[in-house]
Amino acid sequence: MKKTIAVLITVLLCLGAVVSVSATSTDIITEVPTWLSIDLTVSGGKVQVNGTDYGNGTVVMIPY
Repeated sequence: MKKTIAVLITVLLCLGAVVSVSATSTDIITEVPTWLSIDLTVSGGKVQVNGTDYGNGTVVMIPY
């Protein structure tokens, strides 16, 4: 009788310890920038980007 109770308790403990795990789908959405913003600091003179001249403090948008 003691062995039967011990076996039943062991079986119940094993069944109780079973944890169901269900995976869910998680989508991660990111957005890659298509333009870069560059703030120019020029000490005298100018910078030419794609054929256009820019001076000090100008913000230039360049395709990524």
